[in-house]
Formats: sequence, structure tokens, C-alpha cells
Amino acid sequence: MKSHTIAETLILPACQEIVRMMFGEDAVSELNKIPLSDNTISRRIQDMSGDIECNIKSKILKYKLFALQVDESTDLLVFVRFINHEAIVEDFLCCKELPETRKGQDVFDVLNSHLKYCGLNWKNCVGICTDGVPAMTGCLKGFVPIAQKQNPNIIHTHCFIHREVPVAKTLEPELKSALVVKIVNYIKMRPLKCRQFAKLCVGMEANHSTLIQHTKIRWLSRGKVLSHFYELREELLTFCLQENLKDFVECLSDDRWYSKLAYLADIFHELDLLNNGMQGRNENILSSTEKINACQKKLTEWRKRIAAENLEMFPSVFKRNWQEIALLILNHLHTLLTNLDKYFPSISVDQYDWIRNPFVVFESFEEQFTLTKEEHACVLNNKTLKLNHSELNLNAFWLLIEKEYPAIVQKALRLRVQFATSYLCEFGFSALKTIKHKKRAQLLSGEDELHVCLAQETSDSSFSSSFC
Repeated sequence: MKSHTIAETLILPACQEIVRMMFGEDAVSELNKIPLSDNTISRRIQDMSGDIECNIKSKILKYKLFALQVDESTDLLVFVRFINHEAIVEDFLCCKELPETRKGQDVFDVLNSHLKYCGLNWKNCVGICTDGVPAMTGCLKGFVPIAQKQNPNIIHTHCFIHREVPVAKTLEPELKSALVVKIVNYIKMRPLKCRQFAKLCVGMEANHSTLIQHTKIRWLSRGKVLSHFYELREELLTFCLQENLKDFVECLSDDRWYSKLAYLADIFHELDLLNNGMQGRNENILSSTEKINACQKKLTEWRKRIAAENLEMFPSVFKRNWQEIALLILNHLHTLLTNLDKYFPSISVDQYDWIRNPFVVFESFEEQFTLTKEEHACVLNNKTLKLNHSELNLNAFWLLIEKEYPAIVQKALRLRVQFATSYLCEFGFSALKTIKHKKRAQLLSGEDELHVCLAQETSDSSFSSSFC
């Protein structure tokens, strides 16, 4: 994000020069009448932010049902998912500075105050998605239990991405012995060695000219580090021989060590695909659960294929002498399966098949939902609705039949509106970090700028035209 002074320090001088060359000095004087001071820009951002916030608030209040995605650092960031016309939409709700302490009660008080300001009621909140920190999920004083006191029907979802990360970190002791990080750090921490290695890679016509440094904060970096390292294995061996790094050369010359590295590169590529698949907008509990279940089935199938001496699913390992590490791979896949069961216990979406396809017979409703069962029977035998189902997206279909079958639609939408991950909050914090950098130390609040930056909602055209 640029400073508010950029309009008068960069954009205006550039426009003046263009207009001067094309139309002369008289036209330039007209440009000078445009108000572009930093205070003017700030007020316009505040006005647009207020308009966007008002639009979002009115749309939530129209249908009432909503779910929240919440994350905190020194600021509290909240996104909301709600129903608007024939779609389920998600948007930025607020960014509030937290007090000195960041306990669960502090988070609740700040968010509760904003919900009251917006006219939103906890009774209409159907779900909250957070990470697993104690301030959020603590059984007594966490934010979620405090919110559930306001509405016991709130469903809490622990972010799927945060749960997948510790699963991916699980490694057998022998796999941990790989010195990849040490070798990468030796080169990356020394600028001269970086330049020498880059020159060597160019000379050897490698696909890459540099290594990637691993950081635990960036969850997807491990797979990229390993794949880059594996692709540059010949260049690394040559470089370490030139540098007389005996310990590194010993590893890089070991075929078994390279086989383990090839497996790590392949398996982390698959885990990164799973993590990436659960990121992005419009991800819900059903879609994320399906991806986790698919991963579990793939791991089970891979173990069977390895037992049958087939490793085609791991292309890097398949090209090497993999037989000597087959047992190691089997054990690691078993550990991954065990940890998936640990971090994603009792996940089953079979009982919600009727949400994806209501034109199938099912026996998954609880006994008390007799009205829902009756409505499903009507939907099941409606040929016109079946045709509509094939032509519309799932959310639009359920909203289309809401007035006629309110009970079954409410049950479906309460699940469809749930967040599965805290991806949007993580994305928002990245934007907030860019906004509140050291060159903008006098910026009092980033909420207005985040509204303009992150919101999917836009200002009304009539409102925006007043700025011109």
C-alpha cells in the first residue's frame, strides 16, 4: 500500500507533464484544481469504507444468518459469510485493535461491541472458524466458549489448514537425518557463496540458479525447498566438492540418502497440493472434508501399491533404487494416516450427501426432523426441481426453493455457510502488514483501508461519483 501523499507527489506531476505536452499550460492549470492532498485522500477512503461497511451490514441483516472467521495478533481480524440473493458470499467485516491483553474475553468484548454497532445478533451466528490457540478455543475462558454462551447452537470449526500442518511435519527419525536445511543455509547465509553457486548453475545449464530457504512460518516452503534441492543435486555435489565440504559431499554422494530426499520431495509435493486445495475463497466444511478423506484414501492405496512394489505415484523415487527404503516409506505413510485420524477425528460427510444431491434417498436425519424429512420427500419427487438442480450451482438451487421448503433449506444453508479455514484472515493480515509498515507509522487505523482493499462489496456508483 502506498502513502496517501502519492497522488500529489507522483500521480499529479506525471499527469501534468502528459497534459502539458498534449494540450498546453492552460489545461495544466485545470489539473491543479483537483484536490489531492493526503487528508483529502484519507477522507475519501473513510467515506468509501463507511459506504462498503453499510452495504455489507444491510445485506447481512436482510437474511440474518451468518458465520464468522476470526483470527488475532495485536489486531483482531474478522470475515463474515452470509446469504445475499441467490448466493453465499464472504466479505471483510472488521479489523479492531486489541487491548494490552489478548485473552478470550478481550476478543469477545471487542467483537461483541462491533456486532452490536452493526445491529447483528449472536443468535443468528451459526458458526465460528478459528485457529487452535488457547485464547480462541480454551474450554473455560476461550473466545469460542464465551460466544457459545450467547448462542449454544454456534458450531466451532478448527481451521483445517492449521490442523493439516502438524500432520505434514510428521517424519520418521531416519528421514529427519537429511541435512538439506544445513546445506541450504550454508549457501544462502553467505552472499558470496550464493553468487558462486548461481554462476555454477548457469554454467551447468540447470533449471534453477538458486536454492529456496525454508521457514517454518511459510507452511508450503518445505515442499518447494526439497524439490528445488533435488533438481539441483548434481550442481550441489559439484559445488560442495569445490568447497571441500566433506560432510555434505558424503551425503550428496550417498544413493540411499538421495532416495530418501526424492521421497520427501514427492510426498511433500502431495501434502502441499492438499494444503493449497483447502485455501482460497468459498471453501466450506463439506469441500475441505472431502479433500481430507480423499487424501486418507490415497495414502491407504499407496501403501497397498508399495507392498506390490509399485511406486509410480512417486515419480522422483520411482527413478531411483527405492527398494532399500520401501519399508521406511510404508512406515511414514502409516504415520501420516495415524496423524490424519488424530487431527481430523470422525470426519464423515456421508450424512450430508443430500445437501449435494437432494434427489437421492437417505436415512441420515435425526428423528426429530420430521418436517425436514417430509420436505425432502417432496423435493425428491419433483422433476422440475431436479432439472433446476442440474442447471444451477448448489447454493443458488437451495436458495431458489427456500420459500417452498424452508426447513430443509435452513438445515442445508446452516452447513453451507460455515467457514472451513482461516485463510481469509491470514490473507488479511498480509495486507495489514503491508498497510502498516514503518514508512506509514502515523496511520492511526488500518480498518478503513482494509475495507477498500479486501472487501468484495463496492461503493454505490452514485456515492462514488460524488468524489469526481
